[in-house]
Amino acid sequence: MCGIAAAVPADRSAVEAALAGMSHRGPDATAVLDDPRFTLGVVRLAITDLAHGDQPLRSPGGRAWVVFNGAVYNHHRILDEVGVRAPSGNDGHVVGILYEKYGLRFADHLEGMYAVCLYDLEQDLLVVAVDGIGVKPLYAARRGGALFVSSTPETIPAELRPFACRVAPGTVWSSRGDVVAISPRPREGTLRDLVVTAVRDQIPAEVRWGCMLSGGLDSSLLTAIATREVGLVSTFTAGLEGSADLDAAREVAAYLGTDHHEVIFDEAEIPDLLDAVVTHTVSPDVFTVLGGVGTWLTARLAHDAGVRVLLSGEGADELFGGYGFYADLPPAMVEPWMRFEQRDLGARECLRLDRCAMAHHVEARVPYLDSAVVAHARALPPARKIDYSVRPARQKVALREVAEEFLPAHLAHRPKMPFPDGAGYLHAVGRFAAGRITGADLAELFEQPEAAAFLQAAPEMQGYGLRTAAYLWQRWSALFPDLSADYRGLVRRGLLRRTLRHGTYTREDFLAAVGAGPVAVGSSGPPID
Repeated sequence: MCGIAAAVPADRSAVEAALAGMSHRGPDATAVLDDPRFTLGVVRLAITDLAHGDQPLRSPGGRAWVVFNGAVYNHHRILDEVGVRAPSGNDGHVVGILYEKYGLRFADHLEGMYAVCLYDLEQDLLVVAVDGIGVKPLYAARRGGALFVSSTPETIPAELRPFACRVAPGTVWSSRGDVVAISPRPREGTLRDLVVTAVRDQIPAEVRWGCMLSGGLDSSLLTAIATREVGLVSTFTAGLEGSADLDAAREVAAYLGTDHHEVIFDEAEIPDLLDAVVTHTVSPDVFTVLGGVGTWLTARLAHDAGVRVLLSGEGADELFGGYGFYADLPPAMVEPWMRFEQRDLGARECLRLDRCAMAHHVEARVPYLDSAVVAHARALPPARKIDYSVRPARQKVALREVAEEFLPAHLAHRPKMPFPDGAGYLHAVGRFAAGRITGADLAELFEQPEAAAFLQAAPEMQGYGLRTAAYLWQRWSALFPDLSADYRGLVRRGLLRRTLRHGTYTREDFLAAVGAGPVAVGSSGPPID
């Protein structure tokens, strides 16, 4: 719901420049708080308490100032538990309230997607926190005595940008080096009840909202649950004329009786769309950019319809075994591979979703990445995710069983189709890139160490992957030359998608990047999972 920035020591001009660079994340208000020790800033997209919920937020005892991006879905329950009345309806107020009560363990009590910067006036330190998956982005750079934190890496001051790293998901960290692994309070229930509760909690009360709908299992189930909860739901779909997703989404929308909207684009728009997505995701990654085209168009359509919040199905494939190649792996490898991809969602699907939606002043919410749903999915036996006893293997077994209550059987068991394929533009992008990238271009790129490292991980993409990756690299390096000069460093510091050969981005990577080891505060916890 916002873009945030912080500087220690105070640097008002740098924070103001960062906020100007991400003004699309918060069109409703801009605020900067200055102190000789620090500067905090925020651009706000108003979702809760539209009239009175502006930031920064002061904790009730006056100990801390908070800027906050995201949503805390249990904020009313927290206020009831602690017996404190917040000065406004902004859900971020509970951050300061919990910090005064629990210190660096405040985030254990939050349910939601969030990135937090707070300054503790008593202890004279900056504290940052990111939800357990990294749904909401936050980046930090530290050099010498300067520390800068921002919602987007490209808005970090140029002299600090080479040291930028992604704040590790599931982590609370302070400027003196404290590190705490967030441990969400356990919530029990069936998968069905946990998913329904997540959808119910994430439906906003004060702004117009809707659902991204591709017609596949994940988005159709969320839309069906939302329809049962509230009645009429607005749905949004993008694709080329005649694409499978358009037809599938129309069928689901008709069955559920949604207020359905769709945007049909043509191949002539592809160059501009690719540039827009590369610009806003700050990524050349093929999967990020191609998936981002659909997200970009859907969010733009929703914004034009007056929608501020979209529910989306990210995370279901990584949690329940949805990707087709999972079924081709030896069964013993499936869960470790899924865990690897879950740990990297903040540089993959969640990055794409956040950047492309916020580019159009839309907040995307992800019920499948609710912490209780994640914990439940991780505890499921492998056979409840992929059933190898049938051919082809049946995937997302447990989630499809939930869907049978809400959708006809043929919709609940519709096979997965990757979004660029389903929306009809996978081959269109490939043909476009093949017409732009020559063999000589490829040879030149492979002579450049950073470009070569990127291209070696290019997907096959039915023969188009290498040239598509090369085209996106060219556009990205033209837009962000300082970043492309250090591609492998960006991967190492968690800013871009990792492959198995890169390993997993861990809390230890983050601590190494910010140049400070942990002080013993609580448990530093296991590697992020």
